[in-house]
Amino acid sequence: MPGCDGIEVIEKGREMNLPLEVIIVSGYADFAYAKAAITHGVSGYLLKPIKKAELEEALQNAKKSIEKERKRIAAGKKLYEYIEDENMKRRHDLIFDLPMSVSLGQNSEIESVNEQYYYHFAPGYFQCFALRLLYSMKKYDKKALQKTMDGFEPTIHRELSGLCSDYEICMEENKCYVLCNYVEEREKEFRNAVRVIINKLSAKRFEMWKMTFSAALGKKVKSPVELWDSLESALEGLKEAVLEGCEKLLEMPKQESEKDWSLVIAQFNNEFGKAIDLCDEQMVNECVKKLEDTLEKDILGRDYNSIVVSLGMHAMTKSGNENEEIMGFSERCELCHNLGELFDALKDCLDKIIQKNL
Repeated sequence: MPGCDGIEVIEKGREMNLPLEVIIVSGYADFAYAKAAITHGVSGYLLKPIKKAELEEALQNAKKSIEKERKRIAAGKKLYEYIEDENMKRRHDLIFDLPMSVSLGQNSEIESVNEQYYYHFAPGYFQCFALRLLYSMKKYDKKALQKTMDGFEPTIHRELSGLCSDYEICMEENKCYVLCNYVEEREKEFRNAVRVIINKLSAKRFEMWKMTFSAALGKKVKSPVELWDSLESALEGLKEAVLEGCEKLLEMPKQESEKDWSLVIAQFNNEFGKAIDLCDEQMVNECVKKLEDTLEKDILGRDYNSIVVSLGMHAMTKSGNENEEIMGFSERCELCHNLGELFDALKDCLDKIIQKNL
C-alpha cells in the first residue's frame, strides 16, 4: 500500500485503541512479516491461495477474541458500576450519619470524611440546602412525584458544578437535601446559584397535578462534622413557608420564639376535647377560628406548625387513632404551604374524629 504497509496500519490502529480483529492475507511467506503480525495480535495469517478450512479457523479465532473482549468490557463495566454505586451509597450515608455528631479526629475532619465517605471536601464553608415538594395528599400521584423530584437534579447540577469543591444530592420521598462545600471567597456566588436554582424550578410548570415547593438554606459551618447543624436549620427554615410563602429562599429565623405556648395548647386541648365529646362540628369550627385569632401574627412559622400538630396529635391519641393515622396528619401539616391549609388540616382531623364517634 502506498505510504505504509499492513503492519504499520495495525500499529496505528492499536495506538488509537480501535477495537480491531485483524486477519492478514498475503501472497508471500515472509517469516519476519508473519512474526511482526503475530506480535501485534492478529487473528490469522493466511497465504494465497486461501484454503476454506484455514479461513474458517481464522474467522472462528477472530470471533472468539471479539466475544472474549466483549465479556471483559462488560465485566469491567459491571465492576465499575458496582464500585460507583457503592461509593454513591457511601456518600449518601454521610447525611444519615450526621446526627451522631461523631468527632473524626482533631484538625483532620475534612480528611477523615473524604476518606470514609469518598468526598472531595476542601477547607472553606459547608452548607446544606433543602427542598420540599408540596402537594395535596388527596391528589397524591407517586409517579408524578418521582418524575418531578428527578427533575430537580439536573437543575442543581448545572448551577453547582464547578462552583462547589464538592456537593451531594440526596432524595428522600418529597424532600431533597444538598450538601455543599465551597471556598469562602465564593460565598456570594453560591447564594446566587441557590437563588437561580429556585427561580428555574419555579419557572417549571408542573403539568400533571398542582404542586409547589419550599426551599431553605441552612447556616454555614466550617467543618463537615457540623453539617448536621446546617441541615437541621435548613429543615427548620422550610417550616417558615406557611408564613413567608413558597418558591423563594427561606432561612431559619435567627431569633428564638420567646413566648411559651404550653398554656394555649392546654386550653385548646380542653376546648377541642369538649367539642369532640359533644360531637359538635360547629363547635370545632368555632374553636379553630378562635385559635387562629389567639395566635399572634408575628410568631414563627415553625410555632404555628408545632402548635397545630400538637393539638391534632393529642386529639387523635385521646380518641384511639392508630399511629399511622397520627403520622399521616403530621405529614399533611408538613405539606401545607399557607396558614389556611394548616388550619384546614386541623379542622378536617377533628371532624374525622367526630364522624368516627357518631
